[in-house]
Amino acid sequence: MIKKSIEWNITGADVLYEDEAIIVVNKPSGVPSQATLDPNRDHAYAAVSRYLHGGYVGLHHRLDAGTSGVLLMTKVQEANASVSEQFQKHTIKKTYTALSCGESPDGRIASGANFLMKAAIGECEKTKVQKFCVGGKKRKHAETQVQCEQLIRLRDGYFGRFACQPLTGRTHQIRVHLEALGMGIVGDGLYGSGLLRSLRSIDPGRMCLHASELEFEHPLTGEPMRVKAPLPGAMEKFVRKALLFEDRTH
Repeated sequence: MIKKSIEWNITGADVLYEDEAIIVVNKPSGVPSQATLDPNRDHAYAAVSRYLHGGYVGLHHRLDAGTSGVLLMTKVQEANASVSEQFQKHTIKKTYTALSCGESPDGRIASGANFLMKAAIGECEKTKVQKFCVGGKKRKHAETQVQCEQLIRLRDGYFGRFACQPLTGRTHQIRVHLEALGMGIVGDGLYGSGLLRSLRSIDPGRMCLHASELEFEHPLTGEPMRVKAPLPGAMEKFVRKALLFEDRTH
Protein backbone atom coordinates (compact mmCIF):
# COMPACT_ATOMS: atom_id res chain seq x y z
CA MET A 1 0.00 0.00 0.00
CA ILE A 2 2.57 2.59 1.18
CA LYS A 3 5.65 2.71 -1.06
CA LYS A 4 7.15 6.04 -0.09
CA SER A 5 10.74 5.88 1.06
CA ILE A 6 11.22 6.34 4.80
CA GLU A 7 14.59 6.33 6.56
CA TRP A 8 14.20 4.88 10.03
CA ASN A 9 16.83 5.96 12.53
CA ILE A 10 15.99 4.05 15.70
CA THR A 11 15.98 5.88 19.02
CA GLY A 12 15.43 4.59 22.52
CA ALA A 13 11.71 5.34 22.17
CA ASP A 14 11.50 2.78 19.33
CA VAL A 15 12.98 -0.03 21.44
CA LEU A 16 10.30 -1.91 23.34
CA TYR A 17 12.69 -4.39 24.98
CA GLU A 18 16.38 -5.20 24.74
CA ASP A 19 18.89 -7.42 26.52
CA GLU A 20 22.05 -9.29 25.57
CA ALA A 21 20.15 -11.81 23.43
CA ILE A 22 17.17 -10.11 21.80
CA ILE A 23 15.82 -6.74 20.74
CA VAL A 24 12.17 -5.90 20.16
CA VAL A 25 11.39 -2.74 18.22
CA ASN A 26 8.26 -0.82 17.28
CA LYS A 27 8.43 -0.75 13.47
CA PRO A 28 6.73 2.23 11.83
CA SER A 29 4.33 1.91 8.93
CA GLY A 30 6.00 2.35 5.54
CA VAL A 31 9.23 0.54 6.46
CA PRO A 32 9.75 -3.02 5.11
CA SER A 33 11.03 -5.64 7.52
CA GLN A 34 13.90 -6.62 5.23
CA ALA A 35 15.61 -5.54 2.02
CA THR A 36 13.44 -5.09 -1.08
CA LEU A 37 14.28 -4.95 -4.79
CA ASP A 38 14.97 -1.23 -4.33
CA PRO A 39 18.51 -1.02 -2.90
CA ASN A 40 17.90 2.56 -1.77
CA ARG A 41 14.88 1.72 0.34
CA ASP A 42 15.52 1.53 4.07
CA HIS A 43 14.26 -1.45 6.06
CA ALA A 44 13.95 -2.59 9.67
CA TYR A 45 16.82 -5.08 9.51
CA ALA A 46 19.21 -2.35 8.35
CA ALA A 47 17.87 0.11 10.91
CA VAL A 48 18.41 -2.34 13.79
CA SER A 49 21.89 -3.16 12.48
CA ARG A 50 22.75 0.55 12.50
CA TYR A 51 21.34 0.94 16.00
CA LEU A 52 23.53 -1.95 17.19
CA HIS A 53 26.54 -0.46 15.39
CA GLY A 54 26.87 -3.39 13.01
CA GLY A 55 26.46 -6.13 15.60
CA TYR A 56 24.81 -9.45 14.82
CA VAL A 57 21.10 -9.28 13.93
CA GLY A 58 18.82 -12.27 13.29
CA LEU A 59 15.46 -11.73 11.59
CA HIS A 60 12.87 -14.44 12.31
CA HIS A 61 9.50 -12.94 11.34
CA ARG A 62 8.25 -10.12 9.19
CA LEU A 63 5.59 -7.46 9.13
CA ASP A 64 4.20 -6.08 5.88
CA ALA A 65 5.68 -2.68 5.02
CA GLY A 66 2.40 -0.93 5.79
CA THR A 67 1.98 -2.74 9.12
CA SER A 68 3.52 -1.16 12.22
CA GLY A 69 4.32 -2.63 15.60
CA VAL A 70 6.20 -5.32 17.49
CA LEU A 71 9.14 -6.85 15.62
CA LEU A 72 11.46 -9.31 17.41
CA MET A 73 15.10 -9.88 16.37
CA THR A 74 18.00 -11.78 17.93
CA LYS A 75 21.36 -10.27 18.85
CA VAL A 76 23.31 -13.51 19.33
CA GLN A 77 23.28 -16.72 17.31
CA GLU A 78 22.68 -18.78 20.46
CA ALA A 79 19.14 -17.34 20.57
CA ASN A 80 18.25 -18.31 17.00
CA ALA A 81 17.22 -21.93 17.47
CA SER A 82 14.67 -21.22 20.19
CA VAL A 83 13.11 -18.19 18.50
CA SER A 84 12.94 -19.96 15.14
CA GLU A 85 11.31 -23.03 16.70
CA GLN A 86 8.72 -20.93 18.53
CA PHE A 87 7.68 -19.24 15.30
CA GLN A 88 7.64 -22.48 13.33
CA LYS A 89 5.51 -24.26 15.93
CA HIS A 90 3.22 -21.20 16.34
CA THR A 91 3.74 -21.13 20.10
CA ILE A 92 4.38 -17.40 19.90
CA LYS A 93 1.13 -15.49 20.41
CA LYS A 94 0.73 -12.52 18.08
CA THR A 95 -2.03 -9.96 18.50
CA TYR A 96 -2.80 -7.29 15.91
CA THR A 97 -5.09 -4.28 16.08
CA ALA A 98 -6.99 -3.59 12.86
CA LEU A 99 -9.24 -0.67 11.98
CA SER A 100 -11.72 -1.65 9.28
CA CYS A 101 -14.79 -0.46 7.47
CA GLY A 102 -17.38 -1.94 5.15
CA GLU A 103 -20.86 -1.48 3.78
CA SER A 104 -22.32 -4.75 5.06
CA PRO A 105 -20.12 -6.90 7.33
CA ASP A 106 -20.49 -10.62 7.89
CA GLY A 107 -23.37 -11.43 10.24
CA ARG A 108 -20.97 -12.85 12.83
CA ILE A 109 -19.48 -9.41 13.42
CA ALA A 110 -20.97 -7.54 16.35
CA SER A 111 -19.44 -5.45 19.11
CA GLY A 112 -17.89 -7.83 21.63
CA ALA A 113 -18.11 -10.85 19.32
CA ASN A 114 -15.23 -13.31 19.44
CA PHE A 115 -15.00 -16.04 16.83
CA LEU A 116 -12.57 -18.17 14.83
CA MET A 117 -12.22 -17.32 11.15
CA LYS A 118 -11.33 -20.56 9.35
CA ALA A 119 -10.92 -20.00 5.63
CA ALA A 120 -8.28 -21.39 3.28
CA ILE A 121 -6.08 -18.84 1.53
CA GLY A 122 -4.63 -19.27 -1.94
CA GLU A 123 -3.30 -17.22 -4.84
CA CYS A 124 -5.98 -15.23 -6.62
CA GLU A 125 -6.61 -15.93 -10.29
CA LYS A 126 -6.57 -13.25 -12.99
CA THR A 127 -4.38 -10.80 -11.13
CA LYS A 128 -1.21 -9.06 -12.27
CA VAL A 129 0.20 -8.72 -8.76
CA GLN A 130 0.83 -11.25 -6.03
CA LYS A 131 -2.51 -11.25 -4.27
CA PHE A 132 -4.21 -13.82 -2.08
CA CYS A 133 -7.84 -14.56 -1.38
CA VAL A 134 -10.09 -16.94 0.49
CA GLY A 135 -9.98 -20.03 -1.71
CA GLY A 136 -7.93 -19.41 -4.85
CA LYS A 137 -5.24 -21.61 -6.35
CA LYS A 138 -3.05 -23.84 -4.17
CA ARG A 139 -5.12 -22.97 -1.13
CA LYS A 140 -3.73 -23.53 2.36
CA HIS A 141 -5.55 -23.85 5.67
CA ALA A 142 -5.68 -20.57 7.57
CA GLU A 143 -7.16 -19.62 10.95
CA THR A 144 -7.48 -16.25 12.65
CA GLN A 145 -9.06 -15.58 16.03
CA VAL A 146 -11.10 -12.41 15.60
CA GLN A 147 -12.52 -10.24 18.38
CA CYS A 148 -14.62 -7.22 17.51
CA GLU A 149 -13.68 -4.69 20.16
CA GLN A 150 -15.81 -1.90 18.76
CA LEU A 151 -18.38 -1.57 15.99
CA ILE A 152 -20.31 1.56 15.06
CA ARG A 153 -22.86 2.19 12.37
CA LEU A 154 -22.27 5.00 9.92
CA ARG A 155 -24.78 6.38 7.45
CA ASP A 156 -23.18 4.36 4.65
CA GLY A 157 -21.79 1.31 6.44
CA TYR A 158 -19.82 0.28 9.51
CA PHE A 159 -16.51 1.06 11.19
CA GLY A 160 -14.86 -1.46 13.50
CA ARG A 161 -11.83 -2.05 15.67
CA PHE A 162 -10.62 -5.66 15.82
CA ALA A 163 -8.08 -7.66 17.81
CA CYS A 164 -6.78 -10.44 15.57
CA GLN A 165 -4.60 -13.40 16.47
CA PRO A 166 -3.31 -15.40 13.48
CA LEU A 167 -3.08 -19.08 14.43
CA THR A 168 -1.42 -19.95 11.13
CA GLY A 169 1.16 -17.97 9.17
CA ARG A 170 -0.27 -17.45 5.69
CA THR A 171 0.66 -14.48 3.54
CA HIS A 172 -1.47 -11.38 4.29
CA GLN A 173 -3.67 -13.62 6.43
CA ILE A 174 -5.38 -11.00 8.59
CA ARG A 175 -5.87 -8.65 5.65
CA VAL A 176 -7.47 -11.39 3.54
CA HIS A 177 -9.69 -12.70 6.33
CA LEU A 178 -11.05 -9.29 7.31
CA GLU A 179 -11.74 -8.44 3.68
CA ALA A 180 -13.61 -11.75 3.36
CA LEU A 181 -15.71 -10.72 6.38
CA GLY A 182 -16.74 -7.55 4.58
CA MET A 183 -14.56 -5.30 6.75
CA GLY A 184 -11.45 -4.45 4.74
CA ILE A 185 -8.65 -2.77 6.67
CA VAL A 186 -8.59 1.01 6.35
CA GLY A 187 -5.80 2.10 3.99
CA ASP A 188 -5.19 -1.39 2.56
CA GLY A 189 -4.84 -0.60 -1.13
CA LEU A 190 -4.38 -4.26 -2.09
CA TYR A 191 -7.36 -5.89 -0.37
CA GLY A 192 -9.48 -3.14 1.13
CA SER A 193 -12.39 -1.76 -0.88
CA GLY A 194 -11.48 1.80 0.08
CA LEU A 195 -12.77 4.21 2.69
CA LEU A 196 -16.50 4.67 3.02
CA ARG A 197 -17.58 8.03 1.67
CA SER A 198 -18.37 9.26 5.18
CA LEU A 199 -14.77 8.65 6.30
CA ARG A 200 -12.83 9.99 3.31
CA SER A 201 -12.25 13.39 4.89
CA ILE A 202 -10.26 11.77 7.72
CA ASP A 203 -8.02 9.44 5.66
CA PRO A 204 -5.21 8.33 8.06
CA GLY A 205 -2.64 8.09 5.26
CA ARG A 206 -1.51 4.58 6.19
CA MET A 207 -2.73 1.01 6.44
CA CYS A 208 -4.41 0.65 9.84
CA LEU A 209 -2.95 -2.69 10.90
CA HIS A 210 -0.68 -2.71 13.96
CA ALA A 211 1.18 -5.59 15.63
CA SER A 212 0.23 -4.60 19.15
CA GLU A 213 1.48 -7.51 21.25
CA LEU A 214 3.88 -10.47 21.15
CA GLU A 215 4.04 -13.25 23.77
CA PHE A 216 6.96 -15.70 23.70
CA GLU A 217 9.56 -17.48 25.81
CA HIS A 218 12.93 -15.83 26.23
CA PRO A 219 15.29 -17.89 24.05
CA LEU A 220 18.01 -18.19 26.70
CA THR A 221 16.19 -18.16 30.03
CA GLY A 222 12.79 -19.60 29.08
CA GLU A 223 11.12 -16.70 30.92
CA PRO A 224 7.63 -15.81 29.64
CA MET A 225 7.80 -12.51 27.77
CA ARG A 226 5.00 -10.15 26.81
CA VAL A 227 5.90 -7.08 24.78
CA LYS A 228 3.36 -4.45 23.74
CA ALA A 229 3.48 -1.58 21.28
CA PRO A 230 1.08 1.35 21.81
CA LEU A 231 -1.39 2.19 19.07
CA PRO A 232 0.22 4.70 16.68
CA GLY A 233 -0.97 8.29 16.88
CA ALA A 234 -2.41 8.26 13.35
CA MET A 235 -4.60 5.27 14.18
CA GLU A 236 -5.73 6.70 17.53
CA LYS A 237 -6.64 9.96 15.82
CA PHE A 238 -8.58 8.13 13.13
CA VAL A 239 -10.63 6.21 15.72
CA ARG A 240 -11.52 9.42 17.56
CA LYS A 241 -12.64 11.13 14.37
CA ALA A 242 -14.52 8.10 13.03
CA LEU A 243 -16.64 8.00 16.19
CA LEU A 244 -17.91 11.49 15.35
CA PHE A 245 -19.58 10.06 12.23
CA GLU A 246 -21.64 7.47 14.12
CA ASP A 247 -25.21 7.28 12.86
CA ARG A 248 -27.45 7.37 15.95
CA THR A 249 -30.72 7.54 14.04
CA HIS A 250 -31.17 3.73 14.03
